[in-house]
Amino acid sequence: MHAWHRSTCILRILVGLAAIPAVFGAVDPTQLQQHLTSGVGILGNYTTEGRLTDWMAVLDDSEALQALNLPGTHDSAAWNPSGLTRTILQTQDKPIFDQLNAGIRFFDIRTGSNNGKLQLYHADFLLDATAQLEDVFWGFYHFLDDHPTETLVVSVKVDHGATDTTVQQALQALFTGTPASDYWITAATLGSLGEARGKAVLFRRFTFDGETALGLDMTQWKDNDADFAVPYTAEASASVEDLYQLDLGDASADTVVQTKLAAVQTHITNAAATANATQFFVTFASGGGQLNSLYVTPKILAAGSTSTNPTLATKGVNALTLPWLQQQPDGARLGVVLYDFYETPTDLVLATISNSKITPNAYVYITRYNCGC
Repeated sequence: MHAWHRSTCILRILVGLAAIPAVFGAVDPTQLQQHLTSGVGILGNYTTEGRLTDWMAVLDDSEALQALNLPGTHDSAAWNPSGLTRTILQTQDKPIFDQLNAGIRFFDIRTGSNNGKLQLYHADFLLDATAQLEDVFWGFYHFLDDHPTETLVVSVKVDHGATDTTVQQALQALFTGTPASDYWITAATLGSLGEARGKAVLFRRFTFDGETALGLDMTQWKDNDADFAVPYTAEASASVEDLYQLDLGDASADTVVQTKLAAVQTHITNAAATANATQFFVTFASGGGQLNSLYVTPKILAAGSTSTNPTLATKGVNALTLPWLQQQPDGARLGVVLYDFYETPTDLVLATISNSKITPNAYVYITRYNCGC
């Protein structure tokens, strides 16, 4: 059993022989501040503090991106929705900057056109009145400038409205204009970590009719399926688990959780057992459901519920997944695992990355907190 599994451990990374200095001022500071102000409702306040801000520094440059274990968040921007639909819409409880500092490296961003602006949505619900998609991207650029050892994989999907020519062109400009072209990898294939450090890889779930490639083409996505393949080139595919809507009628929330948990564990087990190095595994540990007139919200499914209603009382997928991940053999490939409410319980992100291969030219210090040692 690997040494990083204890919830009393935090990871502090001090990179030695191949340290990479931070790059400052790569984007215009005035424009940056404008975007951070406009996007604060989704991004949160910028800070460089976090126990896993630079965890990818200890991975070897030669590692293929599809071989990495990447923690992610589902519907990453839906952390603070308002109104009567909040309990159904909320999938996170931390803004994006906090997610980055916590070690999240795969982001699931949903957008749509609103009065000519690309804004942030969960389904058809606008998540913030002022934040635009470009603001979130500039937040990513700011983080990557300060943490050039890291790489992000960013899924972009149009949830609201049509993906017509106007929307496609607006999206293309966000990935290929200035300064975007310095940060985005829009190739149709996955490369190595070394090639992707300091950059974001586009995982494209929106239709694009342009003649040139624009990211990994994930448009053959299946809806509400526990195990499906998405070919993104003639030779490579993604294996995906995205069973997100579990409407089980007279069943209990615990049955919903156990059904989802089985799908998650089966898919991650397949990732660990598959020898095909080109296959990219993506597992969503998120979802919800309806039990007749009762809703199993994303929070109930992920974090559990202590409801006095026995139909809704359950332990969450996250709490059940954590010890299972901690029991996986050293070096096991888990792939991308996306969570709702990723800090419930703590160390879920750490358990996801802790099987990653560590380069020998780095010093890794695992220190215990709250124990005085």
